[in-house]
Amino acid sequence: MRIMTIKTSLSLLSGLLLLVSCSSGPFASQAPGPGAVVKSFVAVAIQGDIAQMKKYVSKKDVARMEAQEKNNPFSGLGKGMAESMRAQAERELKSKGGVKSIDIDKEQITGDTATVTCIVRFGNGESKSNQVKCVKEEGNWKVQR
Repeated sequence: MRIMTIKTSLSLLSGLLLLVSCSSGPFASQAPGPGAVVKSFVAVAIQGDIAQMKKYVSKKDVARMEAQEKNNPFSGLGKGMAESMRAQAERELKSKGGVKSIDIDKEQITGDTATVTCIVRFGNGESKSNQVKCVKEEGNWKVQR
């Protein structure tokens, strides 16, 4: 009887380990959906963190961004201009009472593409709605221009 209990326990343990290790099991970790990716992208965009933004953007758009940076004849002025634009954006955000929340209103997925409606709510009560396109690359959702 005791041997049967040990065998049953080992069988249950093996089954549980199989479920946990299986990528399609109930305990499998999944990549964030397009809405979560858009929310993270908007948050780092508001901070003006270009390096972080690139983590959420499609490879095609990252390549385009880097080509523009490289081929820009005014690249020497780029840092000053970028800093000026960042300062202007900070002043605008401050005048609106900062960002109160970033909400996902709608997420429409069709195969490996998605359209996400994101609403940025400001501290002064204003809000701005944007539709953001996403594409799935190597199993991960990315923002696409």
